Amino acid sequence: RAAALPGHSLGGGSRGEAGEAAARRPAGDPPRSHGDAARGTHQVASEPARPARPRKRKLNQPPKPGPLKPRTAEVGLVLRRHPLEESLDPLTKDYVTVDKSALVKHVQKFLALKLRAEAPWHQLEVFASDKSGLSVLLQTNMTLGEAVTMHDLDPLLLCLKYRRRG
Repeated sequence: RAAALPGHSLGGGSRGEAGEAAARRPAGDPPRSHGDAARGTHQVASEPARPARPRKRKLNQPPKPGPLKPRTAEVGLVLRRHPLEESLDPLTKDYVTVDKSALVKHVQKFLALKLRAEAPWHQLEVFASDKSGLSVLLQTNMTLGEAVTMHDLDPLLLCLKYRRRG
């Protein structure tokens, strides 16, 4: 057996480590079992509490929202049923914001999905009204950005009308 240092036990005594800790503890103190209480670093009730530091805004938090500003890469679409269309229902929500790089065929597919049209998406025609009031049929392979610049349309509120071909 190894020799113990003065004041230390190797665990072979009758009281054991817990018994020795109880012998060194002043009478009336509760036993220290774990955490800060076992290390003796906890705050004593007689010491004044430190005031809490004000919390800083985290760097990854976005700033508080302000007024909405239109984005230059998006087009605001109002999708309405063509006045001569009788077989398709109007949309319950007719406004959607779309990227300018979206194609007209994406709008046709969206309409077919939302309207639960029995006909395939390519049988839906999409029209835009220019500033003179004339309706222009949009080609399926044209982007919405191209349609806005080509027909001089308002990108913030682009009113499109849809109907079934035929």
